[in-house]
Amino acid sequence: MDLKHRAIIHRLTWKEARSDIFKVQPDLCKIIDKINPGNDFLLFKTSYPFGAKIVRSGLLCLPAPDGKVMPINSSSIPNELKNNLSRRSVPISIVLKNCSEVHYEMSDRIICLNLFKPGFILGLWENLDPPQSYYVKCIWSVVSGARSLFLLPKMTDASSHKELRKKYGIRSQIPKGLVDQWQIFTEIANSRAFDKQWSSEFLFFSDKWMDTAIKDKSLEWKAFYNYMLRNGWDQSQYWRNKVTFDIVWELFINQLIAQNLKPNPYLVHIVKHIILVGTGVLPAFSAATNDEAAPISELQKVLIEDYKLRDYIPTFMQPAMFDLNAEAPPFVYYSLQQPTLLETSLVSHQLQSVLKAMPEIAYLVDTFNLEVEDQEIKAENTPIETFAKRAVCNYFHHEADGHIDGVRSTSEMPQEDSALLEMPANYKGRIFAENSRFIKGCIRFSIKK
Repeated sequence: MDLKHRAIIHRLTWKEARSDIFKVQPDLCKIIDKINPGNDFLLFKTSYPFGAKIVRSGLLCLPAPDGKVMPINSSSIPNELKNNLSRRSVPISIVLKNCSEVHYEMSDRIICLNLFKPGFILGLWENLDPPQSYYVKCIWSVVSGARSLFLLPKMTDASSHKELRKKYGIRSQIPKGLVDQWQIFTEIANSRAFDKQWSSEFLFFSDKWMDTAIKDKSLEWKAFYNYMLRNGWDQSQYWRNKVTFDIVWELFINQLIAQNLKPNPYLVHIVKHIILVGTGVLPAFSAATNDEAAPISELQKVLIEDYKLRDYIPTFMQPAMFDLNAEAPPFVYYSLQQPTLLETSLVSHQLQSVLKAMPEIAYLVDTFNLEVEDQEIKAENTPIETFAKRAVCNYFHHEADGHIDGVRSTSEMPQEDSALLEMPANYKGRIFAENSRFIKGCIRFSIKK
């Protein structure tokens, strides 16, 4: 890591941190103002460069004095931080600037759980639960910026890769797949030669805040505790009701059996995941149009000027939630070539033909929606009902030629989603990478007009 892109941590009092919190959590700021905490209620403002691990398999990582990011149990982390941020595996934290992704890396896929945006409060489940709980903490990791960041055009040109090595000192090999691209982006973004300094920022509450909130019975501290509890309750809405959703899903499977339908079990898992994306439980992907999840604009410049990317627009796809309740939410996409499934089966995780499987996927999604609309599956006043009534799923593949029902050509995608054409204004004459592997079989989510 170049010192130009080092991680930083500052100890603050409430008066010093107040303006940062007010920008992203004004209601919480007003509650703390009434407490008027003393200078012994410490907060720690942290800055992490792109790609740095904030949580590694459940273990908090912090900026060390030399600017590197190290696990909290490392000898290089000062005792003051260890003594103030060890109540649980992750302290109560607020995202102040840019985004970070919570994810789990498996051998065949990356499971993205969420993209934390400014104002999001982390560590609530860990700190509101008792020390021993059902939450398995060693599973999830959090990285600064988006971990699930994919470039649509290929990055397999050997001479272009050599140029990146020469200028930016990257050590990664030519990416074999989409998931391998991120390491290259991280090395570029942390190189001395990379012009843009990008970081995500967090504010960590020291242990004394939550310890006092639990013990102090004053109205002011109760308001603080209840605010955290309410936020944690809202964040856990689906997961508290997961058993109910699983029963709804079992009812749907029984309906398929009653109709003598026997779909591929892997397709059934895909359809379940599609519904979770469509109801706003899990993220899919959208085209990056700003630098909140990564230094996108500067990376695009590098790809065009240094990598010499030919012909194509350097379109980046990043995690994004589908907002069912918005009037006109941005399009989000689920890639059948880059699955992020939470669940799979013991059967093969490969589709013999993605193109041929897409009509069956569409049929199963439509069947589920009809079961909900006809109240064969009773889901009144739930996101499931809203999905069935409001959401539209469109299916795209670059080999679609009109002969397969309901599957459109990927060449049509940018005609309806201009975000896919996003790039710096001074680069013209480039085309959309319609044959990208990521969209070689993808599902687009939108709202009925």
